[in-house]
Amino acid sequence: MFNGFDKGTFNFFRNITINNNKRYFNDHKNEYDRFIKQPLIQLYNELNNVMVKIDKQIEFRLQRCISSPYTDARFNRDRPIKEYIYLRYKLYKNEKRDIPGFFFDAGIDIIRFGFQVYNITSAGMEKIRKGLLHDVSGSNKLIMRLNKKGIKQYDCAVFKRDHYPDIEDPLKRALDSKDIKFYKYVSDRKIFLTPGLKNEIEDTFIELKDVYNRIKLWLGY
Repeated sequence: MFNGFDKGTFNFFRNITINNNKRYFNDHKNEYDRFIKQPLIQLYNELNNVMVKIDKQIEFRLQRCISSPYTDARFNRDRPIKEYIYLRYKLYKNEKRDIPGFFFDAGIDIIRFGFQVYNITSAGMEKIRKGLLHDVSGSNKLIMRLNKKGIKQYDCAVFKRDHYPDIEDPLKRALDSKDIKFYKYVSDRKIFLTPGLKNEIEDTFIELKDVYNRIKLWLGY
């Protein structure tokens, strides 16, 4: 049963940022298992119950959904241990691009969870824009409803040029973005230490179900 993470989780994050090497990690593997791995697997197990209700085609295999402790050595030789954790729930398809899905990310400085399209292409984004523009009023209402729930577009790259001068926010921001991502950012870290974190993630994923289904359809799945 997921009862929240532990204060030791943040302590491990702090320590690994200072001592990011395999020797330190191996010497403190018990702490990783207790404060990171075990609660993350518990959270994964319980979130599966709501994810299967959202879409049975989502990838549920643990090794595909849960973060490992190690970074990719091709890009992070100097920092071999991840300083964050994540869960990924992606649509299960053979394609590697334009895959809609859900995520949970947590580290020393951030806790967030929501929806995104993984490895999005310009062609995929154009399909999403056409879908959004098919019902401008409905798209705006959907995004406004999400915004009221604290689910927003925070860090999407946006074109410098305004391609949709006649469209108002919040839809304009989605149309002018180079990718698509809606998530809730949690500033109060206390919830990270409680079972309420799972409830917050579940509620957010359920709120985003309509976005997921629409974009899945627009991308041709």
